Amino acid sequence: FAAAGGPGFRTYHFRTGGGGGQRRQQQQQAQQAPPINMNLIYLFLMATVFLLQLFGQSSPPYSFSNEPRHGYTVEQKTTRSNVPYYTREKYDVQYPARSTARYQMESRIEGEFREHLVTQCHYERVQRERMRRFGSRQQRDFAAQMELENCNKMEQYFPQNQYRHRHQSATW
Repeated sequence: FAAAGGPGFRTYHFRTGGGGGQRRQQQQQAQQAPPINMNLIYLFLMATVFLLQLFGQSSPPYSFSNEPRHGYTVEQKTTRSNVPYYTREKYDVQYPARSTARYQMESRIEGEFREHLVTQCHYERVQRERMRRFGSRQQRDFAAQMELENCNKMEQYFPQNQYRHRHQSATW
């Protein structure tokens, strides 16, 4: 039987007669063995996802690693800021020297590299400041001598006066 009703009311429905056992048995069988077409659909979806992952992902045409790896074997440097990066063998075919495509790619590379350096430089400064303020005597001494490697790279590849000049000449 099933109970139903609103607030303060209770209603009971009684089911009588045979067939309840048959229905339960049919439901259990349906739950235990999904139809073959559902298995095929599931298999098709899994194969599609696998193929999309295999062929759909395009790897970037460059890498910022410190050494050649994973197919990025040709060392390059951007024209404007001399930012080092590695490319695949056919990079010069897709992005010929002095082409608009190469200029745009190098701008993208420099932008990503700059953002990476800005983030890492900030992290280094925060780490140094925490050691100076809250560290032990040994940590404070270390912080005083700490080399801010990414901040130095930022200054090397993107000198501050280069950006001050851009921002001073821009009218907002």
